Amino acid sequence: MTSRHTTLGVRVLIGSATAGLALLITGGTAAASPVADVPSTSDVTAAEQVAAAPETTTRLGSFFVNLDKKSAGQLIKGAPDAQAALAKAPHVTGPARPVYSLTPDFARSADAPVASFAYMAVPVRSTSGQDASILLTREGSGWSIHQITSGTEAATLPSSVNSGTVFTEPQINAWYQLAGDRVLPLNEPATSSIGKDGTSLAKYQELVHSRYADKLPGSDYQRQHMLGGYNASPLPPADGDDVTSPLLIALAGTGLAGAATVVALRRRTQPKN
Repeated sequence: MTSRHTTLGVRVLIGSATAGLALLITGGTAAASPVADVPSTSDVTAAEQVAAAPETTTRLGSFFVNLDKKSAGQLIKGAPDAQAALAKAPHVTGPARPVYSLTPDFARSADAPVASFAYMAVPVRSTSGQDASILLTREGSGWSIHQITSGTEAATLPSSVNSGTVFTEPQINAWYQLAGDRVLPLNEPATSSIGKDGTSLAKYQELVHSRYADKLPGSDYQRQHMLGGYNASPLPPADGDDVTSPLLIALAGTGLAGAATVVALRRRTQPKN
């Protein structure tokens, strides 16, 4: 099931290199390249430096104080008490992990990359045991913290497998492992989508084609402004408290954002192996 996340936006920049090489799947797959826009090692390092910056630590403390208030049903109003925020002493608990998201091009064609880079996720924790994730996106030649979100799914699932690529189908909050020419489920929505044993990459492409191909930019569906059509809005607002899923970031600008509503209303049957 989809979990609820509390987010507090913060922004801080640091320079970084922006190079990356796409990995290749060799033989027997529906796509020539599984991942597009792969971050470089220097990108990962730069994102980790942003996550560990003093400005970020200060904002994390405020986030955790506000999380306490929200959990207690209290109104979040004004800046948190500075001493309470300092007492949270938040710290990074793991490396930055790139999060990849299903591409609209793969929904159109099996020859396209399956997923593309969406954001970096860094796990953090307060001294009172609260867990959260820092979600970072590229901004120019640097990195910007787009959101802080409660929970660590975005930071831990990408490190939960030893091989292949972890990617999201954010329209249904599904996480998958791409292992050669197989797509395997990593959470409950993914299992509901493709079955507990997974499916072939070719079958998965057919599935997402049936879900989204008629709702992409330029489609009659989108031109008629129907429910679930393409949403061309930028990333969700980063400032202030909100209740959302970090997976929504992966939707923004992909051409798949609006299709989430329709998929929720009209789920497809599971593909056969």
